[in-house]
Formats: sequence, C-alpha cells, structure tokens
Amino acid sequence: MKVFFGLFLVLVIGFASCSIDESNYNVYDDDAAIMNNKDRYILNGSSQNNRGNTYSHQVNGSFTGLDTIRTIDGGARFEVDLSIMSGRFKLVLVGDNRVILVTDENANQVFEFPELSGTNYRLRMVGDGATFNLEARF
Repeated sequence: MKVFFGLFLVLVIGFASCSIDESNYNVYDDDAAIMNNKDRYILNGSSQNNRGNTYSHQVNGSFTGLDTIRTIDGGARFEVDLSIMSGRFKLVLVGDNRVILVTDENANQVFEFPELSGTNYRLRMVGDGATFNLEARF
C-alpha cells in the first residue's frame, strides 16, 4: 500500500510540473517580444500548407503566440485572405527595429510596403486564443 501511494504521489507531482505556462506565449500586446527572433506558440487543431508562393493556415482550435510565415525583402507586396472567427489575431512585419501592423481584422486585399528598404523583414502572425483561416500569396 505504501509503495502504491508513493508511485501515485510521484505521478501526480510529475504531471503537475509539466503544465504549460501560457503567459510565456501570450505576446499579442508586447512589441519587444514580437521583434524577438524566436517563434513561440501554442497551437491546437490546425492545418498548414506552404508551397511555392502561397502560404495557407487553418486553425480550428486555437493559436496563441507568434510564428514567422516568411522572410521578405523591403518594398514587399503580397495578397492576404484572412477570416478571424474568434480570439485576437494580427499580421505584422518586423524589421528595422520596429513592428508594422499589416492587419488585425478580416481582410481580402493586397498589401504593399514600397517605403520599406533593405531585406529580412519577417511577416509574422500573432494570436491570442485565435481561430482563423489565412491565405497569403507572395
């Protein structure tokens, strides 16, 4: 009986210490974290496709955190179809020590940024419990 109780206690402590601290992933309102090079997110129930010049992502569960879709050059031009069903979601460009909001609402449009110069801008998606459908064409 003591052995069983001991094993049970070890399992309970082990599972309790494996919980995910979601505050490390909720960076929606934190531009400093968004500018960081590291992608970090919690994602449930998704389908993603990145072929050629088209990126698509469907999330039926939830997405919290940030993920880089593509690295692009300045003077970027791309088309976005975005439907946000729940939560908060936005697309941003990160580069030159700044975060530029692309969109944070449903969109079906072409975005152009001719004023950007240089290379290595990162197009990132940032979410807070978001359910969405996204397609971007470059």
